[in-house]
Amino acid sequence: MPRWGVAGAAVGVGLASLINNCWCVVEVKSALGLFPYNRSYWGLALPGAAAVAATVGLRGALRSVGSDAGVLVVSLAVVYTVFLGVVLLAGLEPDDRMIADAIWAKVRGFLPGARAGARA
Repeated sequence: MPRWGVAGAAVGVGLASLINNCWCVVEVKSALGLFPYNRSYWGLALPGAAAVAATVGLRGALRSVGSDAGVLVVSLAVVYTVFLGVVLLAGLEPDDRMIADAIWAKVRGFLPGARAGARA
């Protein structure tokens, strides 16, 4: 690790995770004949690209901020908001819509005065 430092360790862990995950997909495909992904996963490419762009933009914009914790909190909030916003603008698959509706129904149950048929 001393030669490449923390960045080298992060790259090593990332590569090991990638190889491990690919190996698991190959094993599931060969043992069960199942492939866990379909074309609908490509729908996450645009939100992912928007999140990366927001991350790069925030890196430059928040460079002068002194607090690392503050930068982290703001960055997480902005990047997740961008990702979710682009996902919602692009539209949800029927299965995802069903899950989102179930979650929203639970949230409405916790909100005082929320109408039963209200929808965001």
